[in-house]
Amino acid sequence: MTKLQHHFESVRKKDPYWYNTYLYTKERWFITSGHTQIKKNKAEIEQRIKENGSKSTYEFSQARGYISGFALSIHNQFPHSESLWWLRQYYNFTLTHFKCHLLPEQSHALPIGDFEMTVPGRKMNSYIRPSDWFAAVMMALYWNDDKALNLLKNFNKSDIALDENSHFVSPFKYAEYEIVKQLLTPENGQLEAAIKNYMAIDLTIAHPGDTLKTIQHLDMPFMDCLLALFCHASEQEYKTKMLDALKKYKKIMGSAANKGDFQYQFPLNLIAVARAAYQSRGYLLDDHPYIPQWLLTCDLNNIQAPEPLFKEPESPTVARLREMKALEAAKNKKK
Repeated sequence: MTKLQHHFESVRKKDPYWYNTYLYTKERWFITSGHTQIKKNKAEIEQRIKENGSKSTYEFSQARGYISGFALSIHNQFPHSESLWWLRQYYNFTLTHFKCHLLPEQSHALPIGDFEMTVPGRKMNSYIRPSDWFAAVMMALYWNDDKALNLLKNFNKSDIALDENSHFVSPFKYAEYEIVKQLLTPENGQLEAAIKNYMAIDLTIAHPGDTLKTIQHLDMPFMDCLLALFCHASEQEYKTKMLDALKKYKKIMGSAANKGDFQYQFPLNLIAVARAAYQSRGYLLDDHPYIPQWLLTCDLNNIQAPEPLFKEPESPTVARLREMKALEAAKNKKK
């Protein structure tokens, strides 16, 4: 039987020089140099954010860089505590983005590595679409951050309307918003109805900002998982739906990778739900290439930053050119 593996492994085999440790080493160098510059110019950056006001999406934009480090640290089998550091940094930036938006009259501490910045609250005008908020909620769920979940409850449709790209928000995403809203307020007892309303939206209509493939392979399978876990409370159904969702995730991401879009990430929303399922109900998934079991059972306080890297790593391309030149020189010397 062929061992199930993350689609990134097949990409890595095509060019092991490039995709083994170099990418992660480069991420470490990026973060080391980036944190050094932020720490050095902290006051200037804080002032620039304040001056740019709603136009500044500093926190959300910075968050994205940590996802690659998280994924690559897992692929290269670095300590779990190190992988959690990357994920926590992503969460810190993402949550602060929404703190700034939802509490605009306050300043907010933004933990970055071994220091923190103070960023001004402000109403955002981008990256406040349902999917952005959804990502923040799922990370708060993963980190079991009740305080953050209570804050994120205050996000409303009027906030979505402020986003400069709100005209791309489809009926699916508005229905997704209703599902997450009900997930955050289980006392209403409307989660199952919200999911069924989502599933009833006509797939044959072209929706702005969405593709049929994304809806069918990523979004709907995830909603099936929510339904099984939070509404039906069936362990067997939940595990079946999760495995189906992971199979479809691999299909769409693996297809993108084979076309040159080298996706090496993990399904964070599914990981968040899987941890919640285990921590609250004891439903533990078997170890899976897309959801390593340790992410569901680990101590979230056991976090360790990666070793800083102050020198830019040499790319495999440059290294191979250097080796080829050395071999050529050696041949010429023998002549």
